[in-house]
Amino acid sequence: MSVPQQPGKSKLRWWIVAAVALVALTCWLGSDIEHLLLGWIYFPLRTLPRMSVDWPSLAVGAVGLVLFVVLLHFTLSWFAAKGSFTHPGWCWRSSLVIAGMLLLMFLAGISLVGATHQLVWMQTGKIAGRPEGGVGIIGLGQDEANRMQEMSNLRQFGDGLHTYHDTFNSLPPGGTMTEDGEMLHGWGIFALHGYYYPDAIDYRIPWNKPPNDRIFKCNLEEFVNPALRGPYFDEQGFGLAHVAGNVHVLPIRKIPAGRLEDGDGNARAILKETGQKMSFADIKDGTSQTLLIGTVTENFKPWGHPANVRDPGRGINKSPDGFGGPPSWKGADFVFCDGSVRQLSEKIDPRVLRQLATPAGGEKGAELERLGKE
Repeated sequence: MSVPQQPGKSKLRWWIVAAVALVALTCWLGSDIEHLLLGWIYFPLRTLPRMSVDWPSLAVGAVGLVLFVVLLHFTLSWFAAKGSFTHPGWCWRSSLVIAGMLLLMFLAGISLVGATHQLVWMQTGKIAGRPEGGVGIIGLGQDEANRMQEMSNLRQFGDGLHTYHDTFNSLPPGGTMTEDGEMLHGWGIFALHGYYYPDAIDYRIPWNKPPNDRIFKCNLEEFVNPALRGPYFDEQGFGLAHVAGNVHVLPIRKIPAGRLEDGDGNARAILKETGQKMSFADIKDGTSQTLLIGTVTENFKPWGHPANVRDPGRGINKSPDGFGGPPSWKGADFVFCDGSVRQLSEKIDPRVLRQLATPAGGEKGAELERLGKE
């Protein structure tokens, strides 16, 4: 005669099996176990603060969901009437339960496919490409992947500013302002020339006033450092930038009085006419030895702000108004005027940093290399 197992021992056995399976999975995946088990937490924490609600799309989705439930209810009611159910009729509660189960199964299926792909990518070290030049490094640690993504963002800025220079034979201003001090537009919108909504900008009107303000109340991933957990918007809803320009190469320019009122809202043409421009030919120290844009970690300004520029001479991770990176980086990333992206240590010689910041200080590459070794 067999003796039935006690419920407590059966549960204990399943807990032991689950623990052994978890240990085996951890040994197999190594450090990647964190991304597999906790990636679903990291993603919403990184993404939700950057999201804005598209109310028309939300309304369309809600209407579609209601129509789905209604059609499902009438379909099931018809089947119930044709069948041999003893229940007097099909109720709405049953339809809602089944609709919820179908949606849950759909989401579970998507999650299972995503988890399977993630598991395969982590084991094969595959690099998952992202659109528009982005990179997603699956086979690397999270910190390394974030840094490579940020370097890719900086490289896009370098490409964009080189395209701007090829088109207009000069770099854009770091910002524009009127002679009475009213701030107009920053390098961010000029660097995006040909992308997003630059043709909708009225350069006679400040960036944060209608109708321009609607364009800047968004968060663009190019300006976001994935290694930082925000903030992504300021108190007025303008998207923040985790990068800033080198004020020595992208200075703030003044628009002469009267030029904005004569109907010519093209600040680019005005600056060219008045000689307020800088081209790569003006960078006497060499484009490969001159900083253009770098990462920042404090006192963020909106990406459209006309004063989103800083002085690299303040040091790296030395001042809230200077350049820097997360603590694990121990430095900052910069795109140079030749389009290359390099990492600079926070321990770099201050003289080297100041000389890298100036476009025509007379320093030579050999001299900068010597100072960097001292």
